[in-house]
Amino acid sequence: MGIYIKLLIMMVLISIIPILVISSYATYASTQTIQNEIRLNQQMFTTLTNDRIQDYLSVRKGDADILANSQIVVKNLKRFKYVHA
Repeated sequence: MGIYIKLLIMMVLISIIPILVISSYATYASTQTIQNEIRLNQQMFTTLTNDRIQDYLSVRKGDADILANSQIVVKNLKRFKYVHA
């Protein structure tokens, strides 16, 4: 094998190995960053959904309390019990 071929192989190896290492690290770092962003977005969505559900249930509980204390509802429930007893 001539010196030209040896130099060519050495130059290719010297240039390809660092490129492979750097691109592998860049790919790994990018993947980690993307996964972290997705995780944060999912946590934020979960928190917002939980807050919305809690707000909805709180309002519905207030509605139920109002209905439970309504004289019209209480009166009609008593009448309904009497009719179906």
